[in-house]
Amino acid sequence: MALTEEQHEIIGNPLDIDLIMVIAFAGAAKATTLRIKAGTHQKKRGLYLAYNRAAAEAAQAAFPANTKCKTVHALAYPSFGRCYAHKLAGNLRVGDAMRLMGLGEDWKLGRGVVDCVDRYICADLDDFPRLVPGDLTQTPERSAQIAAVVKSLWQRMAAPRDEAPMVRDRVPEAPSAIAPHTRLRLHHAR
Repeated sequence: MALTEEQHEIIGNPLDIDLIMVIAFAGAAKATTLRIKAGTHQKKRGLYLAYNRAAAEAAQAAFPANTKCKTVHALAYPSFGRCYAHKLAGNLRVGDAMRLMGLGEDWKLGRGVVDCVDRYICADLDDFPRLVPGDLTQTPERSAQIAAVVKSLWQRMAAPRDEAPMVRDRVPEAPSAIAPHTRLRLHHAR
C-alpha cells in the first residue's frame, strides 16, 4: 500500500505531545495509519479508541503490543459506568417512563418523552431544547410539557440510586448532509 502525504505526516510526526487525533471519515485508512505509527514508535505506549467492540477487537489483533485498543465505553466504564451497572437498560420503554413520571394513561406523552430522551442521549447538551419531538398537531404547550418531563426523568436516570434506568446510548442516524471525506487531518493537543 502506498502511503499518502497526510499519512506520512502523521506517521513521521514525533510523539513528544500528549494527544494525537486523526480525524477522517470511514475508509480513509485511519486505523492503518495509526497501526503503522504504533509500529514505528514501539517504545511509546498508545491508546486506539474504536467505535464498537468488534472494531476494537480487530484493532487489538492488528496493532502492536504497545497499543491498547478499546471502545470509548470500555475506557469510561471503570471510572464512570460502574456506578450505573445495576440500572443499565437497553432502552427506555414507554410504559416505564409513564410509571416513573406519573403520566397516567397519556401514551402519546409517554412516547414523546421516550423519543426525546433517545434524541438527548445522542446529542450535544446545547441541542436539548430543540430535541422535543413534534408533529404538526403538537402545540408549543405540549412541547414544553414533554421537555419538562424529560428534564426531570433525565435527572432521575442520572442519579445512581434512583430506580429510573440508565439507558445505554444509541447510534444516531448518520446525517445525510455529511459528504464522505477521505483526507486525513492531524490534530495536536497538549
